[in-house]
Amino acid sequence: MQLKLHHLHTIIWVYLTKQIYPILILAFMVGVSQAKAQWPADGGQVPRIDIDIENGYTVTSRNYYLNADFKITGYGLYHDFKNTVQIKGRGNNSWNYSKKSYRLKFNEKVKLFGLKKGKSWVLQANPQHGSLMVNAIAMKIGQLINAPYTNHTIPVELYINGEYQGSYIFTEKIGLGNNSVDIDEELAYMLELDSYYDEDFKFRSAHSGLPVNIKDPDLQEFANGTVSSSVLQSFLNDNCRNSIPSQNLPNSSLTATIISNYNAQNAIFNIIKEQFNRLDSIVCNNGDLSEVLDLDAAARYVLINELVFNREILSPKSTFLWKADITTPDSKFVLGPVWDFDYAFGYVNNEYFSDVTEKKCIVGGIYPGCSFFTALMENKEFQRHYYKVWCEFVENGCIDEVMEFIADYYEFVKESYRHNAQKWGDNTDYATLVPHMQQWIKKRHDHIVSNLTVYDISDIIGDDTENATRDYRTGIYTIYGKRVADKENLQQGLYIINGEKVFIKRQY
Repeated sequence: MQLKLHHLHTIIWVYLTKQIYPILILAFMVGVSQAKAQWPADGGQVPRIDIDIENGYTVTSRNYYLNADFKITGYGLYHDFKNTVQIKGRGNNSWNYSKKSYRLKFNEKVKLFGLKKGKSWVLQANPQHGSLMVNAIAMKIGQLINAPYTNHTIPVELYINGEYQGSYIFTEKIGLGNNSVDIDEELAYMLELDSYYDEDFKFRSAHSGLPVNIKDPDLQEFANGTVSSSVLQSFLNDNCRNSIPSQNLPNSSLTATIISNYNAQNAIFNIIKEQFNRLDSIVCNNGDLSEVLDLDAAARYVLINELVFNREILSPKSTFLWKADITTPDSKFVLGPVWDFDYAFGYVNNEYFSDVTEKKCIVGGIYPGCSFFTALMENKEFQRHYYKVWCEFVENGCIDEVMEFIADYYEFVKESYRHNAQKWGDNTDYATLVPHMQQWIKKRHDHIVSNLTVYDISDIIGDDTENATRDYRTGIYTIYGKRVADKENLQQGLYIINGEKVFIKRQY
Protein backbone atom coordinates (compact mmCIF):
# COMPACT_ATOMS: atom_id res chain seq x y z
CA MET A 1 0.00 0.00 0.00
CA GLN A 2 1.26 3.48 -0.81
CA LEU A 3 -0.08 6.63 0.80
CA LYS A 4 0.99 9.73 -1.11
CA LEU A 5 2.12 12.70 0.95
CA HIS A 6 -0.89 14.83 0.08
CA HIS A 7 -3.19 11.97 1.08
CA LEU A 8 -1.42 11.70 4.40
CA HIS A 9 -1.65 15.42 5.12
CA THR A 10 -5.38 15.24 4.32
CA ILE A 11 -5.85 12.35 6.77
CA ILE A 12 -4.01 14.18 9.54
CA TRP A 13 -5.95 17.41 8.94
CA VAL A 14 -9.31 15.62 8.95
CA TYR A 15 -8.43 13.71 12.11
CA LEU A 16 -7.07 16.69 14.06
CA THR A 17 -9.96 18.98 13.13
CA LYS A 18 -12.46 16.23 14.02
CA GLN A 19 -14.23 16.38 10.69
CA ILE A 20 -15.84 13.08 9.85
CA TYR A 21 -15.61 11.35 6.51
CA PRO A 22 -18.64 9.36 5.40
CA ILE A 23 -18.63 5.97 7.07
CA LEU A 24 -17.35 3.25 4.76
CA ILE A 25 -19.87 0.59 3.93
CA LEU A 26 -18.17 -2.70 4.77
CA ALA A 27 -19.86 -5.79 3.38
CA PHE A 28 -17.40 -8.27 4.80
CA MET A 29 -19.96 -10.08 6.97
CA VAL A 30 -22.38 -10.72 4.14
CA GLY A 31 -21.68 -11.20 0.48
CA VAL A 32 -17.89 -11.41 0.56
CA SER A 33 -16.92 -13.54 -2.39
CA GLN A 34 -15.35 -16.77 -1.20
CA ALA A 35 -14.01 -19.19 -3.77
CA LYS A 36 -14.97 -22.71 -2.67
CA ALA A 37 -12.37 -25.20 -3.76
CA GLN A 38 -13.73 -28.68 -4.37
CA TRP A 39 -11.60 -31.65 -3.44
CA PRO A 40 -12.57 -34.47 -5.85
CA ALA A 41 -12.14 -37.60 -3.76
CA ASP A 42 -12.69 -39.80 -6.82
CA GLY A 43 -10.13 -38.14 -9.06
CA GLY A 44 -8.14 -35.04 -9.87
CA GLN A 45 -4.50 -34.19 -9.41
CA VAL A 46 -2.90 -31.60 -7.16
CA PRO A 47 -1.78 -28.69 -9.39
CA ARG A 48 1.89 -28.05 -10.03
CA ILE A 49 3.76 -24.75 -9.73
CA ASP A 50 7.11 -24.28 -11.49
CA ILE A 51 9.31 -21.31 -10.57
CA ASP A 52 12.48 -20.87 -12.60
CA ILE A 53 14.68 -18.20 -11.04
CA GLU A 54 16.80 -15.95 -13.21
CA ASN A 55 20.38 -17.28 -13.65
CA GLY A 56 19.43 -20.39 -11.68
CA TYR A 57 19.76 -18.59 -8.35
CA THR A 58 18.46 -20.06 -5.09
CA VAL A 59 16.33 -18.15 -2.59
CA THR A 60 18.54 -17.58 0.45
CA SER A 61 17.07 -14.40 1.94
CA ARG A 62 13.80 -12.95 3.24
CA ASN A 63 15.05 -9.41 2.54
CA TYR A 64 15.21 -9.16 -1.24
CA TYR A 65 13.36 -10.54 -4.25
CA LEU A 66 14.72 -12.56 -7.17
CA ASN A 67 13.24 -12.40 -10.67
CA ALA A 68 11.71 -15.62 -11.97
CA ASP A 69 9.35 -17.24 -14.46
CA PHE A 70 6.15 -18.65 -12.94
CA LYS A 71 3.93 -21.42 -14.29
CA ILE A 72 0.82 -23.24 -13.04
CA THR A 73 -0.17 -26.60 -14.47
CA GLY A 74 -3.77 -27.11 -13.38
CA TYR A 75 -4.39 -30.61 -14.79
CA GLY A 76 -7.89 -29.60 -15.87
CA LEU A 77 -9.02 -28.70 -12.35
CA TYR A 78 -7.58 -25.17 -12.52
CA HIS A 79 -6.56 -22.92 -15.40
CA ASP A 80 -2.95 -23.12 -16.57
CA PHE A 81 -1.06 -19.86 -16.13
CA LYS A 82 2.30 -18.31 -17.05
CA ASN A 83 3.86 -15.00 -16.03
CA THR A 84 6.94 -13.46 -14.51
CA VAL A 85 7.18 -13.11 -10.73
CA GLN A 86 9.49 -12.03 -7.94
CA ILE A 87 10.23 -14.46 -5.12
CA LYS A 88 11.87 -14.25 -1.70
CA GLY A 89 11.85 -16.20 1.55
CA ARG A 90 9.33 -15.65 4.34
CA GLY A 91 8.64 -16.74 7.89
CA ASN A 92 10.26 -16.40 11.31
CA ASN A 93 10.84 -19.70 13.08
CA SER A 94 9.77 -21.62 9.97
CA TRP A 95 12.68 -20.10 8.03
CA ASN A 96 15.03 -22.30 10.09
CA TYR A 97 13.64 -25.46 8.50
CA SER A 98 15.16 -26.97 5.36
CA LYS A 99 11.79 -26.79 3.64
CA LYS A 100 11.25 -23.05 3.16
CA SER A 101 8.19 -20.87 2.69
CA TYR A 102 8.17 -18.16 0.02
CA ARG A 103 6.55 -14.85 -0.80
CA LEU A 104 5.55 -14.10 -4.39
CA LYS A 105 4.98 -10.67 -5.93
CA PHE A 106 3.68 -10.12 -9.46
CA ASN A 107 4.07 -6.86 -11.38
CA GLU A 108 0.32 -6.57 -11.71
CA LYS A 109 -2.73 -8.17 -10.14
CA VAL A 110 -3.31 -11.73 -11.32
CA LYS A 111 -6.21 -14.14 -10.84
CA LEU A 112 -4.95 -17.57 -9.77
CA PHE A 113 -6.83 -20.76 -8.86
CA GLY A 114 -10.15 -18.92 -9.16
CA LEU A 115 -9.30 -16.57 -6.28
CA LYS A 116 -9.60 -12.78 -6.33
CA LYS A 117 -6.94 -10.88 -8.25
CA GLY A 118 -3.88 -9.79 -6.30
CA LYS A 119 -0.20 -9.01 -6.61
CA SER A 120 1.11 -10.69 -3.46
CA TRP A 121 0.79 -14.38 -2.56
CA VAL A 122 2.40 -16.94 -0.26
CA LEU A 123 3.69 -20.48 -0.72
CA GLN A 124 3.35 -21.99 2.75
CA ALA A 125 5.68 -24.94 3.45
CA ASN A 126 4.20 -26.46 6.64
CA PRO A 127 7.57 -28.11 7.40
CA GLN A 128 6.76 -29.61 10.82
CA HIS A 129 5.89 -33.30 10.83
CA GLY A 130 2.15 -33.78 10.79
CA SER A 131 1.42 -30.14 9.92
CA LEU A 132 0.47 -30.42 6.25
CA MET A 133 -3.28 -30.21 6.92
CA VAL A 134 -3.63 -28.07 10.03
CA ASN A 135 -3.67 -24.63 8.40
CA ALA A 136 -6.10 -25.80 5.72
CA ILE A 137 -8.51 -27.10 8.39
CA ALA A 138 -8.34 -23.89 10.43
CA MET A 139 -8.97 -21.74 7.35
CA LYS A 140 -11.95 -23.93 6.45
CA ILE A 141 -13.40 -23.32 9.91
CA GLY A 142 -12.88 -19.59 9.35
CA GLN A 143 -14.81 -19.74 6.09
CA LEU A 144 -17.63 -21.77 7.65
CA ILE A 145 -18.06 -19.27 10.46
CA ASN A 146 -17.84 -16.31 8.03
CA ALA A 147 -14.80 -14.76 9.71
CA PRO A 148 -13.96 -11.64 7.66
CA TYR A 149 -11.44 -12.15 4.84
CA THR A 150 -10.34 -15.67 5.75
CA ASN A 151 -7.57 -16.96 3.46
CA HIS A 152 -8.02 -19.81 1.01
CA THR A 153 -5.71 -22.81 0.89
CA ILE A 154 -4.85 -24.43 -2.44
CA PRO A 155 -2.58 -27.52 -2.16
CA VAL A 156 0.17 -27.52 -4.80
CA GLU A 157 3.29 -29.43 -5.77
CA LEU A 158 6.18 -26.95 -5.97
CA TYR A 159 9.22 -27.14 -8.25
CA ILE A 160 11.99 -24.51 -8.20
CA ASN A 161 14.56 -24.54 -11.00
CA GLY A 162 13.23 -27.95 -11.98
CA GLU A 163 13.78 -29.51 -8.55
CA TYR A 164 10.86 -30.81 -6.49
CA GLN A 165 10.38 -28.84 -3.24
CA GLY A 166 7.43 -30.65 -1.67
CA SER A 167 3.72 -30.29 -1.00
CA TYR A 168 2.81 -26.65 -0.33
CA ILE A 169 -0.23 -24.48 0.29
CA PHE A 170 -0.79 -21.55 -2.07
CA THR A 171 -2.63 -18.73 -0.28
CA GLU A 172 -3.14 -14.98 -0.08
CA LYS A 173 -0.58 -12.75 1.64
CA ILE A 174 -2.38 -11.07 4.53
CA GLY A 175 -2.49 -7.30 4.18
CA LEU A 176 -4.52 -4.41 2.86
CA GLY A 177 -5.28 -5.37 -0.71
CA ASN A 178 -8.06 -6.57 -2.93
CA ASN A 179 -7.17 -10.27 -2.51
CA SER A 180 -6.90 -10.03 1.29
CA VAL A 181 -8.55 -7.30 3.38
CA ASP A 182 -10.34 -5.53 0.55
CA ILE A 183 -11.10 -2.05 1.87
CA ASP A 184 -10.14 1.56 1.09
CA GLU A 185 -6.35 1.53 1.45
CA GLU A 186 -6.18 5.33 1.54
CA LEU A 187 -7.70 5.50 5.03
CA ALA A 188 -7.14 2.05 6.55
CA TYR A 189 -4.30 0.53 8.53
CA MET A 190 -3.38 -2.97 9.70
CA LEU A 191 -1.52 -4.04 12.83
CA GLU A 192 0.14 -7.31 13.81
CA LEU A 193 0.50 -8.32 17.44
CA ASP A 194 3.69 -10.36 17.34
CA SER A 195 6.40 -11.04 19.90
CA TYR A 196 9.05 -11.03 17.16
CA TYR A 197 8.50 -7.26 17.21
CA ASP A 198 10.44 -6.83 13.97
CA GLU A 199 8.71 -4.09 11.97
CA ASP A 200 10.30 -0.66 11.47
CA PHE A 201 7.36 1.06 13.14
CA LYS A 202 6.21 -0.54 16.39
CA PHE A 203 5.28 0.18 20.00
CA ARG A 204 4.28 -1.55 23.24
CA SER A 205 0.67 -0.96 24.22
CA ALA A 206 0.17 1.10 27.37
CA HIS A 207 -1.99 -1.31 29.38
CA SER A 208 -1.20 -4.93 28.51
CA GLY A 209 2.25 -4.39 26.99
CA LEU A 210 1.29 -5.97 23.66
CA PRO A 211 3.96 -5.85 20.94
CA VAL A 212 2.17 -3.85 18.22
CA ASN A 213 3.70 -3.83 14.73
CA ILE A 214 2.38 -1.52 12.02
CA LYS A 215 2.03 -3.74 8.92
CA ASP A 216 0.20 -1.34 6.60
CA PRO A 217 0.74 1.37 5.51
CA ASP A 218 4.51 1.23 5.11
CA LEU A 219 5.38 4.53 6.78
CA GLN A 220 8.97 4.19 5.65
CA GLU A 221 7.85 4.81 2.08
CA PHE A 222 7.31 8.50 2.87
CA ALA A 223 11.06 8.94 3.21
CA ASN A 224 12.08 7.11 0.05
CA GLY A 225 13.84 9.37 -2.39
CA THR A 226 14.39 12.14 0.14
CA VAL A 227 16.44 10.69 2.96
CA SER A 228 18.12 7.34 3.59
CA SER A 229 16.28 4.93 5.85
CA SER A 230 19.28 4.75 8.19
CA VAL A 231 19.18 8.50 8.79
CA LEU A 232 15.43 8.56 9.32
CA GLN A 233 15.32 5.40 11.39
CA SER A 234 17.76 6.86 13.90
CA PHE A 235 15.05 9.35 14.89
CA LEU A 236 12.26 6.79 15.16
CA ASN A 237 11.71 4.75 18.30
CA ASP A 238 8.81 3.47 20.38
CA ASN A 239 7.88 7.01 21.44
CA CYS A 240 8.48 8.72 18.09
CA ARG A 241 9.83 12.26 18.74
CA ASN A 242 7.69 15.28 18.06
CA SER A 243 10.08 16.88 15.60
CA ILE A 244 13.18 16.01 13.65
CA PRO A 245 16.40 17.98 14.41
CA SER A 246 17.00 19.86 11.19
CA GLN A 247 20.73 20.16 11.88
CA ASN A 248 21.07 16.40 11.33
CA LEU A 249 19.54 16.54 7.88
CA PRO A 250 21.33 17.16 4.57
CA ASN A 251 21.96 20.86 3.96
CA SER A 252 20.00 21.23 0.76
CA SER A 253 16.76 22.48 -0.70
CA LEU A 254 15.19 19.12 0.17
CA THR A 255 15.30 19.83 3.90
CA ALA A 256 11.78 21.29 4.06
CA THR A 257 10.34 18.27 2.22
CA ILE A 258 12.22 15.85 4.46
CA ILE A 259 10.90 17.56 7.61
CA SER A 260 7.38 17.49 6.18
CA ASN A 261 7.66 13.77 5.41
CA TYR A 262 9.05 12.97 8.84
CA ASN A 263 6.36 14.91 10.66
CA ALA A 264 3.72 13.15 8.55
CA GLN A 265 5.14 9.79 9.57
CA ASN A 266 5.26 10.90 13.17
CA ALA A 267 1.66 12.12 13.18
CA ILE A 268 0.26 8.93 11.63
CA PHE A 269 2.34 6.77 13.98
CA ASN A 270 1.05 8.60 17.03
CA ILE A 271 -2.57 8.54 15.85
CA ILE A 272 -2.38 4.75 15.39
CA LYS A 273 -0.69 4.38 18.77
CA GLU A 274 -3.34 6.51 20.48
CA GLN A 275 -6.21 4.60 18.88
CA PHE A 276 -4.83 1.18 19.77
CA ASN A 277 -4.04 2.21 23.34
CA ARG A 278 -7.67 3.26 23.71
CA LEU A 279 -8.76 -0.20 22.55
CA ASP A 280 -6.25 -1.82 24.94
CA SER A 281 -7.53 0.28 27.84
CA ILE A 282 -11.20 -0.45 27.20
CA VAL A 283 -10.56 -4.19 26.87
CA CYS A 284 -8.36 -4.45 29.96
CA ASN A 285 -10.65 -2.26 32.10
CA ASN A 286 -13.91 -3.99 31.11
CA GLY A 287 -15.23 -0.93 29.30
CA ASP A 288 -17.79 -0.58 26.53
CA LEU A 289 -16.22 -2.66 23.77
CA SER A 290 -18.89 -1.65 21.26
CA GLU A 291 -17.22 1.77 21.05
CA VAL A 292 -13.94 0.44 19.65
CA LEU A 293 -14.26 -3.20 18.56
CA ASP A 294 -16.33 -5.11 16.02
CA LEU A 295 -17.70 -7.61 18.53
CA ASP A 296 -19.14 -10.00 15.98
CA ALA A 297 -15.85 -10.32 14.08
CA ALA A 298 -13.93 -10.62 17.37
CA ALA A 299 -16.18 -13.47 18.50
CA ARG A 300 -15.64 -15.33 15.22
CA TYR A 301 -11.89 -14.82 15.50
CA VAL A 302 -11.80 -16.21 19.04
CA LEU A 303 -14.08 -19.14 18.14
CA ILE A 304 -11.62 -20.37 15.51
CA ASN A 305 -8.61 -20.07 17.80
CA GLU A 306 -10.42 -21.64 20.76
CA LEU A 307 -11.77 -24.56 18.73
CA VAL A 308 -8.33 -25.49 17.34
CA PHE A 309 -6.55 -24.67 20.63
CA ASN A 310 -4.22 -22.03 19.19
CA ARG A 311 -2.33 -20.54 22.11
CA GLU A 312 -0.05 -18.56 19.81
CA ILE A 313 -2.39 -15.59 20.22
CA LEU A 314 -1.33 -15.42 23.89
CA SER A 315 2.36 -14.81 23.11
CA PRO A 316 1.12 -13.21 20.85
CA LYS A 317 2.21 -14.19 17.35
CA SER A 318 0.66 -13.64 13.93
CA THR A 319 -2.37 -11.89 15.44
CA PHE A 320 -3.76 -9.35 12.97
CA LEU A 321 -6.32 -6.58 13.31
CA TRP A 322 -7.23 -3.60 11.20
CA LYS A 323 -9.23 -0.42 11.12
CA ALA A 324 -11.06 0.79 8.02
CA ASP A 325 -10.81 4.54 8.56
CA ILE A 326 -8.18 6.26 10.67
CA THR A 327 -10.08 9.55 10.47
CA THR A 328 -13.44 8.35 11.79
CA PRO A 329 -14.17 7.80 15.49
CA ASP A 330 -16.97 5.38 14.54
CA SER A 331 -14.52 3.10 12.72
CA LYS A 332 -13.88 0.04 14.91
CA PHE A 333 -11.00 -2.39 15.13
CA VAL A 334 -11.61 -5.75 13.45
CA LEU A 335 -9.70 -8.83 14.65
CA GLY A 336 -8.30 -10.95 11.80
CA PRO A 337 -7.69 -12.39 9.35
CA VAL A 338 -6.67 -15.58 11.15
CA TRP A 339 -3.22 -16.92 10.34
CA ASP A 340 -0.62 -19.52 11.36
CA PHE A 341 -1.83 -22.62 13.20
CA ASP A 342 1.47 -24.53 13.22
CA TYR A 343 1.36 -24.80 17.02
CA ALA A 344 -2.37 -25.35 17.39
CA PHE A 345 -4.43 -28.55 17.41
CA GLY A 346 -2.94 -29.80 20.66
CA TYR A 347 0.67 -29.60 19.45
CA VAL A 348 2.70 -31.07 22.33
CA ASN A 349 6.11 -32.76 22.21
CA ASN A 350 6.25 -32.51 18.42
CA GLU A 351 2.89 -34.23 17.96
CA TYR A 352 -0.51 -32.84 16.97
CA PHE A 353 -3.92 -33.77 18.38
CA SER A 354 -2.72 -34.55 21.89
CA ASP A 355 -5.25 -34.79 24.69
CA VAL A 356 -6.02 -31.13 25.42
CA THR A 357 -9.59 -31.21 24.19
CA GLU A 358 -11.10 -30.26 27.55
CA LYS A 359 -8.72 -27.43 28.43
CA LYS A 360 -9.29 -23.72 27.95
CA CYS A 361 -7.14 -22.20 25.25
CA ILE A 362 -7.28 -18.59 26.44
CA VAL A 363 -6.00 -18.48 30.01
CA GLY A 364 -4.14 -16.06 32.26
CA GLY A 365 -0.37 -16.06 32.26
CA ILE A 366 2.82 -14.05 31.95
CA TYR A 367 2.51 -13.24 28.26
CA PRO A 368 0.95 -9.92 27.17
CA GLY A 369 -1.68 -11.67 25.08
CA CYS A 370 -2.93 -13.48 28.18
CA SER A 371 -4.11 -10.33 29.94
CA PHE A 372 -5.63 -8.85 26.78
CA PHE A 373 -7.54 -11.92 25.57
CA THR A 374 -8.64 -13.13 29.00
CA ALA A 375 -10.02 -9.64 29.68
CA LEU A 376 -11.82 -9.80 26.33
CA MET A 377 -13.30 -13.22 27.17
CA GLU A 378 -14.52 -11.95 30.56
CA ASN A 379 -16.42 -9.02 29.08
CA LYS A 380 -20.16 -9.76 29.27
CA GLU A 381 -21.04 -8.12 25.97
CA PHE A 382 -18.30 -10.08 24.21
CA GLN A 383 -19.59 -13.28 25.83
CA ARG A 384 -23.03 -12.68 24.31
CA HIS A 385 -21.56 -12.34 20.82
CA TYR A 386 -19.31 -15.33 21.42
CA TYR A 387 -22.37 -17.37 22.41
CA LYS A 388 -24.18 -16.12 19.31
CA VAL A 389 -21.50 -17.26 16.85
CA TRP A 390 -21.24 -20.65 18.54
CA CYS A 391 -25.02 -20.92 18.18
CA GLU A 392 -24.61 -20.30 14.44
CA PHE A 393 -21.82 -22.85 14.20
CA VAL A 394 -23.94 -25.53 15.86
CA GLU A 395 -27.23 -24.58 14.21
CA ASN A 396 -25.67 -24.67 10.73
CA GLY A 397 -24.06 -28.07 11.29
CA CYS A 398 -20.61 -26.65 10.63
CA ILE A 399 -18.84 -29.44 12.51
CA ASP A 400 -20.27 -31.94 10.00
CA GLU A 401 -18.75 -29.91 7.16
CA VAL A 402 -15.39 -29.81 8.94
CA MET A 403 -15.44 -33.62 9.22
CA GLU A 404 -16.25 -33.97 5.52
CA PHE A 405 -13.64 -31.42 4.52
CA ILE A 406 -10.87 -33.28 6.37
CA ALA A 407 -11.70 -36.55 4.64
CA ASP A 408 -12.12 -35.05 1.16
CA TYR A 409 -9.04 -32.85 1.42
CA TYR A 410 -6.87 -35.80 2.38
CA GLU A 411 -8.19 -37.93 -0.49
CA PHE A 412 -7.20 -35.17 -2.88
CA VAL A 413 -3.69 -34.56 -1.48
CA LYS A 414 -2.57 -38.01 -0.34
CA GLU A 415 -0.30 -38.65 -3.35
CA SER A 416 1.24 -35.21 -2.90
CA TYR A 417 1.88 -36.02 0.77
CA ARG A 418 3.58 -39.25 -0.26
CA HIS A 419 5.89 -37.29 -2.57
CA ASN A 420 6.56 -34.81 0.23
CA ALA A 421 7.53 -37.64 2.61
CA GLN A 422 10.00 -38.97 0.05
CA LYS A 423 11.57 -35.50 -0.21
CA TRP A 424 11.56 -34.41 3.44
CA GLY A 425 11.02 -37.52 5.52
CA ASP A 426 7.65 -36.47 6.94
CA ASN A 427 6.73 -40.02 7.77
CA THR A 428 3.41 -39.06 9.31
CA ASP A 429 0.77 -41.65 8.48
CA TYR A 430 -1.93 -39.22 7.42
CA ALA A 431 -4.33 -42.04 6.54
CA THR A 432 -4.32 -43.01 10.22
CA LEU A 433 -4.12 -39.41 11.41
CA VAL A 434 -7.26 -38.26 9.56
CA PRO A 435 -9.80 -40.10 11.77
CA HIS A 436 -7.78 -39.03 14.81
CA MET A 437 -8.06 -35.40 13.63
CA GLN A 438 -11.81 -35.79 13.22
CA GLN A 439 -12.26 -37.32 16.66
CA TRP A 440 -10.10 -34.66 18.31
CA ILE A 441 -11.93 -31.73 16.73
CA LYS A 442 -15.34 -33.29 17.35
CA LYS A 443 -14.50 -33.96 21.00
CA ARG A 444 -13.23 -30.43 21.50
CA HIS A 445 -16.29 -28.97 19.76
CA ASP A 446 -18.66 -30.97 21.97
CA HIS A 447 -16.81 -30.00 25.15
CA ILE A 448 -16.90 -26.27 24.34
CA VAL A 449 -20.55 -26.27 23.29
CA SER A 450 -21.61 -28.28 26.34
CA ASN A 451 -20.01 -25.71 28.62
CA LEU A 452 -21.29 -22.53 26.97
CA THR A 453 -23.17 -20.10 29.15
CA VAL A 454 -26.62 -19.40 27.66
CA TYR A 455 -27.46 -15.75 26.96
CA ASP A 456 -30.50 -13.97 25.60
CA ILE A 457 -29.24 -12.90 22.18
CA SER A 458 -32.54 -11.96 20.57
CA ASP A 459 -31.46 -8.32 20.23
CA ILE A 460 -28.29 -9.16 18.28
CA ILE A 461 -29.79 -11.73 15.90
CA GLY A 462 -32.67 -9.56 14.76
CA ASP A 463 -35.33 -11.73 16.38
CA ASP A 464 -38.69 -9.94 16.27
CA THR A 465 -40.49 -12.52 18.42
CA GLU A 466 -42.04 -10.98 21.50
CA ASN A 467 -39.85 -12.00 24.41
CA ALA A 468 -42.77 -11.78 26.80
CA THR A 469 -44.39 -14.85 25.23
CA ARG A 470 -41.42 -17.10 26.03
CA ASP A 471 -41.44 -19.24 29.11
CA TYR A 472 -38.27 -21.33 29.15
CA ARG A 473 -39.40 -23.22 32.26
CA THR A 474 -41.38 -25.70 30.16
CA GLY A 475 -40.94 -27.05 26.65
CA ILE A 476 -38.01 -27.22 24.25
CA TYR A 477 -36.39 -24.16 22.66
CA THR A 478 -33.49 -23.70 20.28
CA ILE A 479 -30.55 -21.61 21.35
CA TYR A 480 -32.19 -18.72 19.47
CA GLY A 481 -35.29 -18.97 21.63
CA LYS A 482 -37.59 -20.61 19.08
CA ARG A 483 -39.93 -23.28 20.43
CA VAL A 484 -39.42 -26.79 19.02
CA ALA A 485 -42.58 -28.76 18.31
CA ASP A 486 -41.01 -32.09 17.31
CA LYS A 487 -39.51 -33.51 20.49
CA GLU A 488 -38.73 -36.94 19.06
CA ASN A 489 -36.30 -36.08 16.27
CA LEU A 490 -34.00 -33.42 17.63
CA GLN A 491 -30.94 -32.80 15.50
CA GLN A 492 -27.52 -32.40 17.08
CA GLY A 493 -27.28 -29.06 18.79
CA LEU A 494 -27.79 -26.98 21.89
CA TYR A 495 -31.31 -26.68 23.33
CA ILE A 496 -33.06 -25.26 26.37
CA ILE A 497 -35.25 -28.08 27.70
CA ASN A 498 -37.52 -27.27 30.64
CA GLY A 499 -35.28 -24.38 31.59
CA GLU A 500 -32.03 -26.40 31.42
CA LYS A 501 -29.31 -26.19 28.78
CA VAL A 502 -28.89 -29.55 27.02
CA PHE A 503 -26.47 -30.46 24.23
CA ILE A 504 -27.83 -33.23 22.01
CA LYS A 505 -24.93 -35.21 20.56
CA ARG A 506 -24.64 -37.39 17.50
CA GLN A 507 -21.87 -39.94 17.10
CA TYR A 508 -19.44 -39.97 14.19
